[in-house]
Amino acid sequence: MERNQPLALGYLGVRHDGITAELKVEKQVAVTQERAAKYMGQPTQCAAADGARLSILGILDMSSKAMPVGTPENYLWQIEPALHGLTNPEAPSLVTVVVINGNLPTPSSWSRGHPGKHRTIQ
Repeated sequence: MERNQPLALGYLGVRHDGITAELKVEKQVAVTQERAAKYMGQPTQCAAADGARLSILGILDMSSKAMPVGTPENYLWQIEPALHGLTNPEAPSLVTVVVINGNLPTPSSWSRGHPGKHRTIQ
């Protein structure tokens, strides 16, 4: 496993077996498939610099949660970025997005109707 190696005029997050994984944190707004697209340029470029089509984008979602989160498969997407000068590439780049939900209130706060109030356990 490699970390923080210079690649594509920047530094990659993590690379294992030729697959680049970029790691991001979103603190303000909930991560959706549409919002995740703003981060896909860096993993796409790092993968292309390695000659790979696939990259992984891991986003830690630390935004406030107004509703309980669902099962993990609801937070896994594959997106295909547009490539410069190509409208229908034969070998498109693919970015798999994995969202890890953090900043979760205690489970009992959902049943009490106060999901915005986090209890600190000491």
